[in-house]
Order: sequence, then C-alpha cells, then structure tokens
Amino acid sequence: MSQEIIAVLREIASQFSVAIDWTNENIQPVIQELIGKIAMYEILTSISWVVLSVFIFIICGFMISATIKSNKTGGIFRSNDDCIFMCIYCGVVILAFVIVVMCQLHDIIKANIIPEYTFILKAKEILKN
Repeated sequence: MSQEIIAVLREIASQFSVAIDWTNENIQPVIQELIGKIAMYEILTSISWVVLSVFIFIICGFMISATIKSNKTGGIFRSNDDCIFMCIYCGVVILAFVIVVMCQLHDIIKANIIPEYTFILKAKEILKN
C-alpha cells in the first residue's frame, strides 16, 4: 500500500514540478507545498472559467439588445420568430454559464477552505488511470 501512495505522490509531484526527496525524514513540508500548488491550480482554472463566463454574459447581453433593436427597426431580425429564437438561444447560453459559474465558485471555496480535499480528488483521478 505504501508503494502505491509513493507512486501517486510521485506522479502528482511531477505534474506540479515539485521534487520529493524520499530519503528525507520529514517530507510533510514538501507535501504541504504540493497541496498548496494543487489548490492554487484549481483556484486559477476556476477563475479563468468565471472570467470566460462573464465575457459570454456580456456578449449575450449585447446580442439580445441588438436583436430587440433590429426587430423594432426592421433590420436583420424582421420577424418576431427570429427575435424570439435568438433571445431564447441567448437565454439558454446564459443559464448554462450561470451553472458553470456556480460550480466554479464552489470549487474556489472548496480549494480555499479544504485544500487537502482537492489533493485527494487529484490522487483519486491518478489512481483511476
């Protein structure tokens, strides 16, 4: 069992560029550094998803506004069906990205409060492979 743990820790450490000296008696600081890097990775990827989602929200807002203006002035979306379809499409995209933002905020909070949990999830993912 200890060899499996060492193999998992070695694999995770190699992914985050952390060298573990197994001859050293006290490897806990190295493991803590590894846990910190994994938590930071999770936080930064979640923040990038939130930023992308905000960008998509802004684009969809402009698309809905332009669609409604175009429908009123007789532009591209002359029929009400086209306007309704575009607004529904943008609404579904916004709803999907609201769900993405909620999940990513949950991951950020989880990584900040319990970074060890993020480490355990990463270890389980490596053990599956």
